[in-house]
Amino acid sequence: MGRLYHGSTNDNIEVLEPRESTHGKYVYATPYKEIAVVFSAKAGDDLTFSFFRNNQDGPWQLVERVPKAFDAMFNTKSFLYMVNDETFKDIHTGFAEVVSEVPVPTLSKEVIPNLFTKVDELVKEGKIEIYRYPKKHPDLPSNDIDLLNGELKRAKREKRPVTKEALARLVLLHPNMMDLINEKMADVEGFEPFKKEDLLEIFEVFSKYQRERPDKEMFLQSAYTSLIELYPEFKDKLDSIINKTDLEEEKTLKF
Repeated sequence: MGRLYHGSTNDNIEVLEPRESTHGKYVYATPYKEIAVVFSAKAGDDLTFSFFRNNQDGPWQLVERVPKAFDAMFNTKSFLYMVNDETFKDIHTGFAEVVSEVPVPTLSKEVIPNLFTKVDELVKEGKIEIYRYPKKHPDLPSNDIDLLNGELKRAKREKRPVTKEALARLVLLHPNMMDLINEKMADVEGFEPFKKEDLLEIFEVFSKYQRERPDKEMFLQSAYTSLIELYPEFKDKLDSIINKTDLEEEKTLKF
């Protein structure tokens, strides 16, 4: 009987329940403790960080893809749960993880008082190599095209059209990709290119999301930083949006 790890920001979990995710409704776990540590973060997704390794013996590569992403992700207390592996199977998610379709009792719990400190320990131990934004990783495209390709693959897998709205969060977090996205999507029927002014509308909508559900969108500061860097003339308008507290008007994208 083998042992696996599952990371979470939730304390006192006695049974891990399957949850709906990209690949289906599963409990996820991994034989690699360092992976579970990273995934015990309180936020993070494919648009904000990358985590991979190229060979079995090398360190995991942890790459911050947007400004301040790791501040949002790792500034927290988290927990590592150990489970046995008997109900888990490998469905080839593209990562070093396995899944269980049924609830899984936890066997033990390790408390991580500060996740940033724990990640730093793993870096010092040589288990993780970290790249803080804006440092580029040599194995990732310098123009970030892999992020667009990932969104396109996801849409194909989920059998949904790739609309301008579907790419709104990508262009918000990576406004430097706007022209590249427009170029790659030029032949897609019905796809209207993004304009510079669209970024303000998208920012306002995601600002509303964050005010209503701060646990669901934690990277507005990342978007703000990237937008100001690229379009300093947006600063006053962005500040006005952030400081707005009136939620009476229903804000949705109007593409």
